[in-house]
Amino acid sequence: MSVLLRACQLVKNYSRYAPHDTPALRGVSLELQPGEFVALVGPSGAGKSTLLHLLGTLDVPDSGSIEMHFGNRLYRYAELSAEELAWLRNRALGFIFQAYHLLPELTAVENVMLPALIAGVPWGQARQQAWELLERVGMTHRADHRPAELSGGEQQRVAIARALINRPALLLADEPTGSLDSANASAVLSLLEELRQQFGSTLLLATHSPSLAAAADRVLFLRDGQLLPEPAV
Repeated sequence: MSVLLRACQLVKNYSRYAPHDTPALRGVSLELQPGEFVALVGPSGAGKSTLLHLLGTLDVPDSGSIEMHFGNRLYRYAELSAEELAWLRNRALGFIFQAYHLLPELTAVENVMLPALIAGVPWGQARQQAWELLERVGMTHRADHRPAELSGGEQQRVAIARALINRPALLLADEPTGSLDSANASAVLSLLEELRQQFGSTLLLATHSPSLAAAADRVLFLRDGQLLPEPAV
């Protein structure tokens, strides 16, 4: 099976109090295959969010490399301009965050439409695609409501729909159920798995939850900025 994404020896430090750096990642390497579900498990501060941000082009490593096969081309992140990275982020990547990051002034359907509009999809077509996704996540009855009028579970469903509208090759989910109760968390996991299979996306999900990790095809264990061969005790 071909590799969708390959990261080699990623290092990321954050300077908080000069002259000392705070290391977030210490030489992380991984490969993701097309269509697989990978759980990224580790304690708070292990570097999970940092890794997702690097893989998702939201940040750049201090050293190391990332490359992604998308369409018929190999994209090496370090060789891409800001405009090219934005294009890849919009077309090939989908993001699901614990904090949802829905735009408060837009309705649910408008939030879902936005990535498609950025990609140049005509307004009517983007709205139709957004409506179909809201239907898949059981949110058409709330389509014209703004985020402040939605519960946490409802906002997360809208965020999932938004992440999928451009049919991304890679879905990056950062603690997507961390702020939900157990019933909503289970529903979101089932929905993610169903939609992942439907769209053929690879899912990399950072989580503290053993039940979410157990549903994955494989599990990566991250601690102190390093991937471990087995769970930390």
